[in-house]
Amino acid sequence: MKTPVQDMILNFISQNPDCQIGSIVAGLPELNRSAISSNLPKMVRQGRISRTTGKLRRYEYRAGKYNPVRLVAETLEGIEPPAPGSVPQQPAISMEEWLRRFERVQELKSKGFHRRAARLSLELLDVTGDGGLREKLIIFKAGTNRVGIWL
Repeated sequence: MKTPVQDMILNFISQNPDCQIGSIVAGLPELNRSAISSNLPKMVRQGRISRTTGKLRRYEYRAGKYNPVRLVAETLEGIEPPAPGSVPQQPAISMEEWLRRFERVQELKSKGFHRRAARLSLELLDVTGDGGLREKLIIFKAGTNRVGIWL
């Protein structure tokens, strides 16, 4: 659905391709910033304008039709998925090693080293194949049991 605000924005973007929101706001002083910023995503979804990441990781806008499906298909053309078994797997660890690492996670958490404990628990989760042990680790990491009661 087109609106007069969207028509004004589209006219400005057509005359100034690859512009950022700041230049659109400055170029259209009769519109407030919130009207512009709320209409830009709608216009991108409608295909009236395209949005790309430009300088300093800020969005730049250009008038015209944008087809993200076609662009993704073009970038993936000629790339084949990896063969089964070619992706390296994490080695399984013994139960004693798992318990030792889990105790280390508990110790770090009790000392207040939460980031280190979180990193080690994620590493431990990567090498844990048993569902029961994974559940135990996730419950400990979350700090609650299945029904949401804090431990």
